[in-house]
Amino acid sequence: MEVGIPIALIAGLLSFVSPCILPLILPYISLISGISVSSIKEGQITSRDRLIIILSTLFFIIGFTTVFIVFGVIAGQFGGVLADAKNIFSRVAGAIIIIFGLHILGIIRIPFLDYEARIRNFPTQRIRFLTAFVMGLLFAFGWTPCIGPILGSIIGIAFYGGNTTYGAVLLGVYSIGLAIPFFIVAIFINSAVSLIAKLRNVIKFVEIASGIILILVGIALITDTLGVISGYLLDLFPFLGSLG
Repeated sequence: MEVGIPIALIAGLLSFVSPCILPLILPYISLISGISVSSIKEGQITSRDRLIIILSTLFFIIGFTTVFIVFGVIAGQFGGVLADAKNIFSRVAGAIIIIFGLHILGIIRIPFLDYEARIRNFPTQRIRFLTAFVMGLLFAFGWTPCIGPILGSIIGIAFYGGNTTYGAVLLGVYSIGLAIPFFIVAIFINSAVSLIAKLRNVIKFVEIASGIILILVGIALITDTLGVISGYLLDLFPFLGSLG
């Protein structure tokens, strides 16, 4: 069980409920499936529409997972090549991650991390699954500035591991954390509409939790005690041990 796995899964879940993803879940699903937002909100979804939404979301997930795994491989590769100087780079990464955490908490502001992409003029026509896959690729690149603090911390852990396989697994698990709620929303699209509206009220609490976790991860990278945080998480959520 690698120490970063539970942290990566929780980071993915936190990314889903971030201010730039959760409020736009229905528009995302509309864009990749071609089903209008109004039809989704009004519950005018046929069995065929539901199948299109589920399959489109699946291809969308595969798209952004592909990009994130590539990020992990690259980070692991660089970490391995720079193994001799890894302690120095880990401390630098830890310091950057702490700054990310302070940004999320609102203690300091980093302008480019306040970027929030908005999608307008959603198409109502059916979109092929290949297009949904491509949209997943674009999602991973286009929304990186917004989820950057959380994603950056996981990439930092992948670099710390210094192994391409570990990097791929770590970012793959992060993608799973982000993908699970996406897919659940797609399957239970009618029920999800009201749930998403309620979840918007907890975004601020999620930001606070995310900021605290990033600061702890940054401190752990600087002090080489990443395993301690992972150990606590495994004590709280034992099922995470099966992911390693």
